[in-house]
Amino acid sequence: DDNPSLSEETRERYKRMYPEGSVWYDRYILGQRTVAEGRIWDFFRPEVGAGYVVDARDCPKEYIDWLGFIDYGTADAFASAICGLAADPKEGGRPKWWLVREFYYDQKDHRGRQKTAPEYADSIVDLARWGGRSIYPRWVCDPSELAFIELCRRDSRAEIRRMQGADNTVKSGILDVATMFQQGWLKVSSDCPNFIKYINNYRWDENSKEEKPLHDGSHAPDALRYGCRFMIRRMR
Repeated sequence: DDNPSLSEETRERYKRMYPEGSVWYDRYILGQRTVAEGRIWDFFRPEVGAGYVVDARDCPKEYIDWLGFIDYGTADAFASAICGLAADPKEGGRPKWWLVREFYYDQKDHRGRQKTAPEYADSIVDLARWGGRSIYPRWVCDPSELAFIELCRRDSRAEIRRMQGADNTVKSGILDVATMFQQGWLKVSSDCPNFIKYINNYRWDENSKEEKPLHDGSHAPDALRYGCRFMIRRMR
């Protein structure tokens, strides 16, 4: 608001890019030197009807495009989900992404049993279904997991062959998620409780000298970062 060279329309557009009350709004809109602490997406509300989570029965039934995203865990959790692109009839047919299915596996919840890479490949093949039929999404995966990416590319099942390494630019990905939510470009189905839980609990590491998320509980949010880095390009 202190920049006289910006039109009112431009200022309003910038304000819509950042959730009010977030560290980015405080910094880029209010000009405050705010410390990144606490919940990363502190504007997010996990309740159905609070603006971000939608009752699964109210999600679209048909989608024009699909994207899957994966944060691969061996000793840690494996988090993956499917987003579909569809028009929202409640907003004049404006397209948005809907996070409608998830697969989350944490060995700590299964007596320490780790899954193998082929077993995880089987799990995401099962994830790639909608309306009782197979779908064939593009996939973005943790780019450090080159062996798993190549395993999926060579798989005989078309549901997982369109696999590529994700863009793991952490701060930009965190902001992309915030922008997707703030603009109403992303909704989460109530059928995805693990993603809802960990999106809500994603926190800054306040003991680190650099701004970065805590590793604990970060797998679903990290997977979402990968997805939003890709999806936001379709929305702009």
